[in-house]
Amino acid sequence: MRAPWETVEQTMIDGEVDVVVIADFAHLPPDRSPRIELASSPDGDADEDRMVPDTQLD
Repeated sequence: MRAPWETVEQTMIDGEVDVVVIADFAHLPPDRSPRIELASSPDGDADEDRMVPDTQLD
């Protein structure tokens, strides 16, 4: 879907989409809420402890 952020955000709120892929970090609105998302394979173990590298962007 190609649409303004407000439209994409509303489709997420409405439960119409579960995943949004952004082509460029600059396309995200500056006032968005920070969050952490996890994408894993269907056979992944969600309860397993995993090391996560520091991926904070400056």
